Amino acid sequence: MTKKNKKEKPEKSKNYNNKEIISSICDNISGAEILHSDGLEKMGFVSCGNIALDYVTSGKMWGGGFPMGRITEIFGSSSTGKTVIGTHILQGVQKQGGVGILIDSESAYSASFGEVLGLDVSQLIYLQPDCLEECFKKIIELVKFIRANTDDMRSIAIVYDSIAASPSRREVEKVLNQEDIGSSMGHRALVCSDYLRNIASFLAKQKAAVIIINQVREKVGVMFGSPITTAGGGRSLEFYCSVRHDCRGRGPIFDKQKRAIGIKMDIKNAKNKIAKPFRVASELELFFDVGINPTSGLIKLLVDEEKLIQGGAWYTIKGTEVKFQKKNLVDILLEHPELIEAPNRNAVEEFLGANKQSLEASLSDEISAEDDSNIIAGDE
Repeated sequence: MTKKNKKEKPEKSKNYNNKEIISSICDNISGAEILHSDGLEKMGFVSCGNIALDYVTSGKMWGGGFPMGRITEIFGSSSTGKTVIGTHILQGVQKQGGVGILIDSESAYSASFGEVLGLDVSQLIYLQPDCLEECFKKIIELVKFIRANTDDMRSIAIVYDSIAASPSRREVEKVLNQEDIGSSMGHRALVCSDYLRNIASFLAKQKAAVIIINQVREKVGVMFGSPITTAGGGRSLEFYCSVRHDCRGRGPIFDKQKRAIGIKMDIKNAKNKIAKPFRVASELELFFDVGINPTSGLIKLLVDEEKLIQGGAWYTIKGTEVKFQKKNLVDILLEHPELIEAPNRNAVEEFLGANKQSLEASLSDEISAEDDSNIIAGDE
């Protein structure tokens, strides 16, 4: 006798829409998640102390800066402000209540220099590792230790100054054994590639920023193109960095007695994965006794970005007829960032209409009677 055929249960419909499939994948597959557009905002930024450079780095005029969870490279020739920028980043993370770490492989950093720039050296973690491999190991070890001993995700900024000055372990051993060092460039590049790929994935899950300072060299026998190349890390550092800045000096700044009191510099963004690349923060002022001028280069950048329109000595906010002079515009923008961040002309004009009296009052207090003709020019 044949067994009676059991009634087959109808198969469930598999015609799921994308939203249901994506939700099911995130629930059942380990490590799969939806990429949120505000992920970088939640991770946060650390300011370098200059508004223009913060904007070039993050695309945010206010509240931006160097990204957490990413590797940033700052490279350039000597005396172009690389260490000063790194010091201001450490100062910025201390203001946020975070931890600042300096890896000084050049053995040239001065505590008094950091204090002049506003850094609290008593709250700074300072290391001088012997070799390149040790520097990378310390970065991971320090971040893990801080996360294991704190309940909150406080910001961490690590400035590595500089990768070009760190010898590999092989070079150190050869020197100790009085052997010929020979060429170790290929080996250094291999070490950097091995460690950077691990550090990049490690930092992505931590609220920590690593800023690597690098030097530049000139290739021999280059007939076409630029002979300038970075000194340490090989080509791998270029790929694992989310942001790369090229620092270039423009010459000294003199006082009335013709004494050098600072330098001017341009910083070109050579790579950027978090904002529009190839922007330039030009005419930045770095003073030896105070560091970077926070507002230097701001007006020039806003003109380049077409947020301001320059007409002689006057500057007009795009989409309005309101004119300002440069010496007053910076202070007004710092007090009223809505003027730049407003989404359209109507929003700008609405803000100006509500605040015109206070703006004119603030200007009249700062400008002498002989300069009354240069006060804000409204709609004529």
